[in-house]
Formats: sequence, C-alpha cells, structure tokens
Amino acid sequence: MDPISIIAAFAEPEGYIRLIVTRGVVMALAAGDGLPVTACALTPYDLYTADECFLTGTGAELIPVREVDGRPLLYCPGPVFSRLAEAFADRVARETQAG
Repeated sequence: MDPISIIAAFAEPEGYIRLIVTRGVVMALAAGDGLPVTACALTPYDLYTADECFLTGTGAELIPVREVDGRPLLYCPGPVFSRLAEAFADRVARETQAG
C-alpha cells in the first residue's frame, strides 16, 4: 500500500489568520489515527494526481471531491475520507450529547 498523507491546504490572503475549527479537528483526528498531516499550499498537479480529496467547513463538515477540473479522482469518497468522516461524526456526537 502506498503511503497516505493528509495535506491541509488553505487559500487565505497572506498575513490573514483565522481560527479554522473543523479543519483543525480533522487534522488532529488524522494525526491521532497515525496519518501524516502537513499544512501547505497545493499545486494543480497535486490535486490532479491525488487518489482522493475532501474539503472541510463549519456547515459542510467533510465533503468528498469527485473531480478536479473535470479530471475524476480515483476514490470518491475514499477510505481516508470515510475514516475521518466517521471519526468526526463520533466526536461531534460525544461533545454535543446532552446530560
């Protein structure tokens, strides 16, 4: 099996900092599951050659990406997405449980 990397890319203007809660939680879950996590800028080539890709957001939580510029990705949703989406849902359920 090829190595798995979780790469968190972001497109905020230089010098602009904001708290990105969902992305941070997903990155922590990935690292806690033994997946390497890196935050960096991505090139189109990185996206075109990815086996899978997903986006995170407060309202959307995790969303799998099917294609990039009309180029289908190998997996949608992929195994990493599935693992992290389940872990994220479990964490939200635990932290929002009444009582």
